[in-house]
Amino acid sequence: MENIDTIKGLVSIIIPIYNVEMFLHECIDSALKQTYKDIELILVDDGSSDNCPQICDEYSALDSRVKVIHQKNVGLSCARNNGLAIAKGEYVYFLDSDDILAENAIMELYNNANERKLDVVLFDGYVIDEDGKLAKTNRLYIRKGRYEDVYTGKKLFVELKRNFDYKSSVPLLCIRKQCLINLNLTFCEGILHEDELFTFLLLMQCKRAGHLPKPLYYRRKRAGSIMTTIPDKRNFTGYMCVLEEILKYYNSNDLETNVDIAVKKHIAAFFESAYRSYMRLSEREQEENKAQKNHLFSLMSESGYASVWRIFLKVRFKLLYKIYFKVVSLKQYALRYW
Repeated sequence: MENIDTIKGLVSIIIPIYNVEMFLHECIDSALKQTYKDIELILVDDGSSDNCPQICDEYSALDSRVKVIHQKNVGLSCARNNGLAIAKGEYVYFLDSDDILAENAIMELYNNANERKLDVVLFDGYVIDEDGKLAKTNRLYIRKGRYEDVYTGKKLFVELKRNFDYKSSVPLLCIRKQCLINLNLTFCEGILHEDELFTFLLLMQCKRAGHLPKPLYYRRKRAGSIMTTIPDKRNFTGYMCVLEEILKYYNSNDLETNVDIAVKKHIAAFFESAYRSYMRLSEREQEENKAQKNHLFSLMSESGYASVWRIFLKVRFKLLYKIYFKVVSLKQYALRYW
């Protein structure tokens, strides 16, 4: 990442945008109406085919704090990286284009990060529906534990995993840009589940991390979003890439015992997610991705994970998914005809 001068006290809000005209005004307005005024807003239009490009330009003409990047459609990670490349803020924040920030969010995050000299501050959020109302599962991004100290990223990762409070979602992070420059950390482009890799590598390497126990973010659950789209082979490919990079980090670093245990559990859980994603594919897609699946097992074996329970996992998941899909089929039949 190019080392450009950052401005003390400035917070860069980066919004990658793709075909979300219905929600974009509300998202941008929530950023511009922040009680903390020393911000720059970087709108990255990722080749939208709706009215998003025009909406971005309209905001740029009205407010000098707004910068716009128009690019061909290359994906979320590239959009974030291009916004990050021109960001001049001391801290950077990535806001999804269909979501909303609380008015005091940046004020709370900057003050907390600045007072405690944090590289990254984690915080909480609610889930809302398409109409902006709290969803039934609205506390999905609320951490239950208390993390009041300043931690190394590794220590905070251990604590979060121990309490089942680990959330990989990047919009729940406010990050000092110099930290990303020092780590040469950007988003892996061309895959899904990029947050899983970015957040893991950030916490494994940053020196000062903390948690602000306030819900300052409203994540919208809507049809057609990454959160709700039915998984396909892109999900499996994304899991594969992320797992490979996490294993690469693990195998090349000597971790303290408590961190090692937490990372092993994280890898094991992520491996199960990857394999579940593979089992959701059609028989044709499974055959097309069989080499990748075998590579997945090879990676785990090389790290000492799959040598003992490889056959067990194969049988376990195949059996569970046969039962699962049978139950789903019966349920759909009942709803349709009874």
